[in-house]
Amino acid sequence: MASKIPPSKSNRKIRIVRRGLARKKYCPNCLEEIYIDNPYSGWLIPEEYYCKKCGYIGKVALEKDDFK
Repeated sequence: MASKIPPSKSNRKIRIVRRGLARKKYCPNCLEEIYIDNPYSGWLIPEEYYCKKCGYIGKVALEKDDFK
């Protein structure tokens, strides 16, 4: 027996949405590169960053624009 699904719903395609390039994040205190503190940050809990140079731990990080 033929399927009664309308053609518009049976022919759906998966789309991949790109949100942009991942940019390096920098410490607001010493302007060195900063790293995500917890591997679950941004998914399960808010992103929290850690700076190896000055010891900063927080939710604020800077991004550098390389566009001229």
